[in-house]
Amino acid sequence: MVCDQCGYTLDSFDKECPRCHGAGAKAQQGAPGGAVAFNFNDDFIADDKRLRAKAKQRQIINRIATFLTMFLLTQYAASLYNRHAFEQALLEQYNAQLRADGASTSCSRAELRGFGLFGTKTASGYIYCSDGVQRRASWTRDTSGKAKWNIEETGQRE
Repeated sequence: MVCDQCGYTLDSFDKECPRCHGAGAKAQQGAPGGAVAFNFNDDFIADDKRLRAKAKQRQIINRIATFLTMFLLTQYAASLYNRHAFEQALLEQYNAQLRADGASTSCSRAELRGFGLFGTKTASGYIYCSDGVQRRASWTRDTSGKAKWNIEETGQRE
């Protein structure tokens, strides 16, 4: 048997349509002229569309968040690599300068700070040498992009 109002196929033991049974009470309460105010299929489809739209929105937000997280992590890793490379370059240049000046000391460790995620134009830190004297190092990049090191002794010992 088929319901005349909604087209639902009734089972042999159904006396009333399960879809339209509650709709009759709603129609009596608020629908003018006794019209059916509830259509199960339309409400179900609307809810399904709304849920799918929310799921799609969450999926897009998750993809954007994943992309941004990966981008920031790679930039951070690159800044750490750049800092290490700058520290090694500073040590090599300063040790070469010390050897050229005839000094008996050599430097083995540099700690630079001031490197940001997207690169910076300045950095500063300390160089530690075998004579135990701490040296302050600063690095700047001029408008042409050329790097310049400035190293001065602080007089402090490690």
